[in-house]
Amino acid sequence: MTAAEVNYNRIHAERAVKEAGGISGKKCIVIGCNTGKDCSSFIEMGAREVHGVDIIDEIGGEYKDPHVTYFKMSAENMVDIKDDQYDLVYCFATMEHIPDIEAAFSEMVRVCRPGGILYCVSAPLWNSRNGHHKSNFFDSYPWIHLRMDEREIIAYCAAHGIADTTGNLPMSVHIAYMLDAAYFNKQPARKYVETCAKLNKMIIICNELEFDDKKILTPDIYQELRPKGYTSEELLAIVHTYIGRKNKGKHHFWLPVIPRLKRLLKKSVSLRKTVTTS
Repeated sequence: MTAAEVNYNRIHAERAVKEAGGISGKKCIVIGCNTGKDCSSFIEMGAREVHGVDIIDEIGGEYKDPHVTYFKMSAENMVDIKDDQYDLVYCFATMEHIPDIEAAFSEMVRVCRPGGILYCVSAPLWNSRNGHHKSNFFDSYPWIHLRMDEREIIAYCAAHGIADTTGNLPMSVHIAYMLDAAYFNKQPARKYVETCAKLNKMIIICNELEFDDKKILTPDIYQELRPKGYTSEELLAIVHTYIGRKNKGKHHFWLPVIPRLKRLLKKSVSLRKTVTTS
């Protein structure tokens, strides 16, 4: 199986279900459900009810099921959805398109039920080599969206014979899309980590960045981008993963620190034994 044939959405859907302790008989929401196919995995795995959210006009157009309901709205303001509704809140390769990620993460926490799981994977991040989402055209020229402006990229395509072989769109349309702030929030990788670290009512299971191979960022490319304010870490951060469980009540505030307290206690006991026997 080639990389192009790997169904990453399905892989992450299965991982999310595992984090949720299964989905059979449970309720799930898919943020950025697109034409609906992203909802199918959860139905196939036994979800009782699945809701899909997206802003596109084609929402749900390719997948219909009596247990699936679609809501055409922004993840930043899910006004039609009540608090504490879902056993699993799932978002894959969507957050990098949402302008206000703080509002979107806050809304996802709000609609997650106490004890439920929020599973969000954002990729590729804007400042990564293919953050423009057009790797099919520019994989051989990493970070082209940070190294050239629109006019320069159009000229580069003309000079190197880069074209849409399907004949559907001129390259100027692809390039305008990939540089448009209406489609990409252009937020740095650290913004995702900082935003999720501050989420209320959540026990963090994972809040991490995944990095590309350092060899891809050659000295020449880094010397070109460094004066623009980019760090090597920012340029190599390609994926942000957040997994969290919503607190069941006020006493669960202590859950994230209990393991650390146990380790400190164990260390303290060990030190006391050492002092006593010396």
